Amino acid sequence: MAATREVEHLPDERCPECGSGFAQDLINRGFRRHLERLPKRHPDGTVVVDAQGNPVICGGTEDSWNKGHQD
Repeated sequence: MAATREVEHLPDERCPECGSGFAQDLINRGFRRHLERLPKRHPDGTVVVDAQGNPVICGGTEDSWNKGHQD
């Protein structure tokens, strides 16, 4: 998750690594999670992959997505 203060400084409040928007911090936890599950991208637009060739998902791990709360 991204810190709220960091997200608010982005020009369009979108993740620079994947382009996803961020959820609002409605309960003032100080963190805003990604709204979309997108792969990280290099500056040239290609998808970042791990050693096994799987895309690296931005904003969370396979185990952390959709757990803990819902917006």
